[in-house]
Amino acid sequence: HLSFNRPVSAITISIDDANRPMPFADPDLFAILRKQADPMLAAMGNADTLRQRVSLLIAGNISDPHFDQEVAAATLCMSVRKLHRVLAEQGLSYRSLRGQVIQSLSREVLSSSSTPITKIAHRLGYSETSAFTRAFTKMEGMSPLAYRQLTHRTS
Repeated sequence: HLSFNRPVSAITISIDDANRPMPFADPDLFAILRKQADPMLAAMGNADTLRQRVSLLIAGNISDPHFDQEVAAATLCMSVRKLHRVLAEQGLSYRSLRGQVIQSLSREVLSSSSTPITKIAHRLGYSETSAFTRAFTKMEGMSPLAYRQLTHRTS
């Protein structure tokens, strides 16, 4: 359970959930997600904006097919309409923000790990690798494999 807009932001996890084994945990992907989340969390402490909170929620629930703008709004204790309105004031939409999070995570995972592209696609919420490849190519102008090869050569 996430709590925002209160004196203290918090994540509450039941002891049963905390002790539950995670058979699909991927240490490489976790390290990458943590690398992305830590600066977001630090920024939230400094300038707690809705954009940052929504980005963090999206990143934390990226592979959950049931996590959408309705769930995000409810988690933030606001209506979907208010979420849309506040994001629009910043020149954003939920969809564009989700795309930015996916793009950022995609770049990071592809450039800093050897995780198979199929696994990356599924972890980012794509049901088919081809859908991820099309979306990534549209965002970056090259395929995920070409991006990985380019970033591994230059790093």
